[in-house]
Amino acid sequence: MLLCLLKMITTEAGRVSINGIDNANVAGDALRLRMNVVAQDPLLLPGTVRFNIDPLGAANECDIVQALRDVRLWDIVEAQGGLEQQLDAAAWSVGQKQLLCFARAMVRSSKVLLLDEAMSSVDAETESLMQEIMDTHFKGCTVVAVMHRLDFVERYDKVALLDSGRLIEYDAPSTLLAGDTGFAALHGSATH
Repeated sequence: MLLCLLKMITTEAGRVSINGIDNANVAGDALRLRMNVVAQDPLLLPGTVRFNIDPLGAANECDIVQALRDVRLWDIVEAQGGLEQQLDAAAWSVGQKQLLCFARAMVRSSKVLLLDEAMSSVDAETESLMQEIMDTHFKGCTVVAVMHRLDFVERYDKVALLDSGRLIEYDAPSTLLAGDTGFAALHGSATH
Protein backbone atom coordinates (compact mmCIF):
# COMPACT_ATOMS: atom_id res chain seq x y z
CA MET A 1 0.00 0.00 0.00
CA LEU A 2 2.75 2.43 0.94
CA LEU A 3 4.71 1.59 -2.19
CA CYS A 4 1.60 2.38 -4.27
CA LEU A 5 1.18 5.71 -2.48
CA LEU A 6 4.82 6.51 -3.22
CA LYS A 7 4.39 5.37 -6.82
CA MET A 8 7.16 2.81 -6.45
CA ILE A 9 4.92 0.03 -7.73
CA THR A 10 1.84 0.23 -9.94
CA THR A 11 -1.60 -0.93 -8.99
CA GLU A 12 -3.12 -3.86 -10.81
CA ALA A 13 -6.64 -2.50 -10.53
CA GLY A 14 -8.29 0.69 -9.35
CA ARG A 15 -6.46 3.92 -8.76
CA VAL A 16 -4.67 5.78 -6.02
CA SER A 17 -5.68 9.38 -5.52
CA ILE A 18 -4.48 11.95 -3.02
CA ASN A 19 -6.64 15.03 -2.51
CA GLY A 20 -8.63 13.94 -5.56
CA ILE A 21 -5.56 13.83 -7.80
CA ASP A 22 -4.81 10.49 -9.44
CA ASN A 23 -1.17 9.74 -8.63
CA ALA A 24 -0.79 8.23 -12.12
CA ASN A 25 -0.82 11.85 -13.33
CA VAL A 26 2.02 12.95 -11.03
CA ALA A 27 5.72 12.23 -11.55
CA GLY A 28 7.03 9.77 -8.98
CA ASP A 29 9.89 12.01 -7.83
CA ALA A 30 7.55 14.97 -7.37
CA LEU A 31 5.11 12.81 -5.42
CA ARG A 32 7.79 11.40 -3.11
CA LEU A 33 9.20 14.87 -2.41
CA ARG A 34 5.81 15.88 -1.01
CA MET A 35 5.55 13.02 1.48
CA ASN A 36 7.37 12.17 4.67
CA VAL A 37 8.31 8.55 5.26
CA VAL A 38 9.61 7.01 8.47
CA ALA A 39 10.46 3.34 7.96
CA GLN A 40 10.97 0.52 10.44
CA ASP A 41 14.73 0.69 10.02
CA PRO A 42 16.06 4.22 10.61
CA LEU A 43 17.57 5.75 7.48
CA LEU A 44 20.68 7.67 8.45
CA LEU A 45 22.85 9.31 5.82
CA PRO A 46 26.63 9.77 5.81
CA GLY A 47 27.30 13.33 6.83
CA THR A 48 26.54 15.81 9.55
CA VAL A 49 23.64 15.85 11.96
CA ARG A 50 22.30 18.88 10.07
CA PHE A 51 22.43 16.98 6.76
CA ASN A 52 20.57 14.04 8.36
CA ILE A 53 17.80 16.32 9.56
CA ASP A 54 17.68 18.51 6.45
CA PRO A 55 19.26 16.71 3.46
CA LEU A 56 17.73 19.18 0.99
CA GLY A 57 19.11 22.22 2.85
CA ALA A 58 15.68 23.86 3.01
CA ALA A 59 15.25 24.38 6.77
CA ASN A 60 16.63 27.09 9.00
CA GLU A 61 18.75 26.31 12.04
CA CYS A 62 16.06 27.34 14.53
CA ASP A 63 13.60 24.82 13.06
CA ILE A 64 16.20 22.05 13.12
CA VAL A 65 17.16 22.74 16.74
CA GLN A 66 13.48 22.95 17.76
CA ALA A 67 12.72 19.61 16.10
CA LEU A 68 15.67 18.04 17.94
CA ARG A 69 14.40 19.53 21.21
CA ASP A 70 10.89 18.20 20.52
CA VAL A 71 12.24 14.67 20.04
CA ARG A 72 14.47 15.11 23.12
CA LEU A 73 17.75 14.73 21.24
CA TRP A 74 19.13 18.27 21.28
CA ASP A 75 21.20 17.74 24.46
CA ILE A 76 22.83 14.67 22.90
CA VAL A 77 23.54 16.47 19.62
CA GLU A 78 24.93 19.46 21.47
CA ALA A 79 27.15 17.25 23.67
CA GLN A 80 28.50 15.48 20.55
CA GLY A 81 29.54 18.75 18.91
CA GLY A 82 26.36 20.26 17.44
CA LEU A 83 24.69 20.24 14.06
CA GLU A 84 27.92 20.33 12.03
CA GLN A 85 29.37 17.25 13.73
CA GLN A 86 29.54 14.08 11.62
CA LEU A 87 26.77 11.73 12.70
CA ASP A 88 28.22 8.66 14.41
CA ALA A 89 25.37 6.15 14.01
CA ALA A 90 27.13 3.65 16.30
CA ALA A 91 26.79 6.10 19.21
CA TRP A 92 22.98 6.21 18.93
CA SER A 93 20.43 3.67 20.14
CA VAL A 94 17.77 2.36 17.75
CA GLY A 95 15.17 4.55 19.45
CA GLN A 96 17.36 7.65 19.18
CA LYS A 97 17.96 6.96 15.48
CA GLN A 98 14.22 6.62 14.94
CA LEU A 99 13.61 9.89 16.81
CA LEU A 100 16.19 11.53 14.54
CA CYS A 101 14.12 10.33 11.57
CA PHE A 102 11.02 11.84 13.21
CA ALA A 103 12.91 15.13 13.58
CA ARG A 104 13.68 14.99 9.85
CA ALA A 105 9.98 14.50 9.12
CA MET A 106 9.08 17.40 11.43
CA VAL A 107 11.42 19.79 9.61
CA ARG A 108 9.89 19.02 6.21
CA SER A 109 6.60 20.76 5.50
CA SER A 110 4.67 17.78 4.18
CA LYS A 111 1.02 17.18 4.95
CA VAL A 112 1.38 13.41 4.45
CA LEU A 113 3.32 11.19 6.85
CA LEU A 114 3.80 7.52 6.02
CA LEU A 115 4.94 5.27 8.87
CA ASP A 116 6.10 1.80 7.95
CA GLU A 117 6.20 0.05 11.32
CA ALA A 118 8.20 3.03 12.53
CA MET A 119 7.60 2.20 16.19
CA SER A 120 8.08 -1.57 16.08
CA SER A 121 11.76 -1.59 17.13
CA VAL A 122 11.65 0.97 19.91
CA ASP A 123 10.91 0.69 23.62
CA ALA A 124 7.58 1.70 25.16
CA GLU A 125 8.86 5.09 26.36
CA THR A 126 10.15 6.03 22.89
CA GLU A 127 6.94 4.78 21.26
CA SER A 128 4.93 6.96 23.63
CA LEU A 129 7.08 10.00 22.75
CA MET A 130 6.65 9.30 19.03
CA GLN A 131 2.88 9.08 19.45
CA GLU A 132 2.91 12.34 21.43
CA ILE A 133 4.80 13.98 18.54
CA MET A 134 2.25 12.65 16.08
CA ASP A 135 -0.61 13.92 18.24
CA THR A 136 0.86 17.42 18.36
CA HIS A 137 3.21 18.16 15.47
CA PHE A 138 1.43 16.05 12.84
CA LYS A 139 -2.10 16.80 14.07
CA GLY A 140 -3.13 18.53 10.82
CA CYS A 141 -1.49 15.93 8.58
CA THR A 142 -2.68 12.74 6.99
CA VAL A 143 -0.87 9.90 8.72
CA VAL A 144 -0.86 6.43 7.21
CA ALA A 145 0.69 3.99 9.65
CA VAL A 146 1.44 0.34 9.01
CA MET A 147 1.56 -1.25 12.44
CA HIS A 148 1.43 -4.53 14.23
CA ARG A 149 1.80 -3.11 17.75
CA LEU A 150 -1.66 -1.74 18.43
CA ASP A 151 -1.25 0.11 21.74
CA PHE A 152 -2.10 3.50 20.20
CA VAL A 153 -4.42 2.42 17.38
CA GLU A 154 -7.47 4.09 18.96
CA ARG A 155 -5.85 7.50 18.37
CA TYR A 156 -6.27 7.04 14.61
CA ASP A 157 -9.40 8.01 12.68
CA LYS A 158 -9.65 4.83 10.61
CA VAL A 159 -8.24 1.33 10.54
CA ALA A 160 -7.79 -0.70 7.40
CA LEU A 161 -7.25 -4.40 8.04
CA LEU A 162 -5.45 -5.99 5.10
CA ASP A 163 -4.84 -9.64 4.33
CA SER A 164 -2.53 -10.55 1.45
CA GLY A 165 -2.97 -7.08 -0.01
CA ARG A 166 -6.77 -7.18 0.12
CA LEU A 167 -8.91 -4.89 2.26
CA ILE A 168 -10.83 -6.98 4.79
CA GLU A 169 -12.21 -4.30 7.14
CA TYR A 170 -12.21 -0.51 7.21
CA ASP A 171 -13.82 1.69 9.85
CA ALA A 172 -13.15 3.74 12.97
CA PRO A 173 -11.09 1.78 15.52
CA SER A 174 -13.87 2.05 18.11
CA THR A 175 -16.42 0.62 15.67
CA LEU A 176 -14.21 -2.30 14.70
CA LEU A 177 -13.25 -3.00 18.30
CA ALA A 178 -16.89 -2.98 19.43
CA GLY A 179 -17.97 -5.61 16.89
CA ASP A 180 -17.25 -9.22 16.11
CA THR A 181 -14.51 -8.31 13.66
CA GLY A 182 -11.17 -9.65 12.57
CA PHE A 183 -9.60 -6.44 13.86
CA ALA A 184 -11.14 -6.90 17.32
CA ALA A 185 -9.74 -10.45 17.43
CA LEU A 186 -6.33 -9.25 16.26
CA HIS A 187 -6.33 -6.41 18.78
CA GLY A 188 -7.33 -8.77 21.60
CA SER A 189 -4.56 -11.21 20.78
CA ALA A 190 -1.99 -8.40 20.38
CA THR A 191 -2.72 -6.80 23.75
CA HIS A 192 -2.78 -10.00 25.81
